[in-house]
Formats: sequence, C-alpha cells, structure tokens
Amino acid sequence: MTAKRQAFTGLALSLIAAAFLIHGLTAPSIEFSRFYFLTDRHSILSVIIGLWQEGESFLAAILALFSVAFPILKVITLATASLAMVVTGRIAKRTLHIAIMLGRWSMLDVLVLALVVFYVKNSGIGDANTLPGIWFFAAAVVLTTLAAFVLTESR
Repeated sequence: MTAKRQAFTGLALSLIAAAFLIHGLTAPSIEFSRFYFLTDRHSILSVIIGLWQEGESFLAAILALFSVAFPILKVITLATASLAMVVTGRIAKRTLHIAIMLGRWSMLDVLVLALVVFYVKNSGIGDANTLPGIWFFAAAVVLTTLAAFVLTESR
C-alpha cells in the first residue's frame, strides 16, 4: 500500500471513529432494571453529568478524562497525522506516538461497564444490560486502533 493510500485510509478510519465516538458517548450505554418495571438508561455523558451533580467531582473528572478527553484527543491526533501524511508524504511520528500512547487507555470504559453489569446481575439488586452506545464506543476504539496500525505500517 502506498503512503498516500495509507494516509487516506487512516483519515477515513479516524473520521468514522469520530462519528462512532460521538454516538457512543451520547447514546444510552447501560440500562438498569429494578422490580421488573423501573428502568434507568444512561449514556457515558449522562453518567459523568450525574456524578458531577451528585458531588462526585473526582469520579466525574476521571471518567471524563478517560472516556471523553483521551478518545477525542486520539481521534484528533490520528486525523492530524493522516492529514500531515497526505500533504507531505511523510508520517508525523511525534503525533502518531501521542495517539498510540492515548490508545492504551481506550478500552477502560468498556471494561468498567462490563464489571458494573456483572456486579448488578450477580448481586440480586436488579438487572443490567448493555445498550448500543457502548458498542459504538467500542467500535470507535477499534477503528482508531486500526487507523494507528495502518499509519504505523508506513514507517
């Protein structure tokens, strides 16, 4: 694959990941059920806002950092590296390195949500189910990882 083709592929994957990330952050990701008729649906952003409003500012900040800031920065750095490669024909190594470093924390949300669902289902306090928001979030993480892989293959 030529360097230009890799750059365009990385850019396309980054843009698709950005759309999936926005949907993954705003769409409902988890549903809690109690007593068969009381249900609550939450997106990642609504959980952050809820934690902040309840005075849990530290937890809200940590979740916002790992769920919102890192993934958005990763998409931006990958798109920037791709655009630089399209324009100059060379990879922006420092920018790509930053994206790869941010990617190490990408699946943290999915892991935490899986643990919450497991705990609620096994504790007997109710039922929990994952909703499409978490799958869009996970898809965004996978797409950014693929974009980074495509771009690093040109080095």
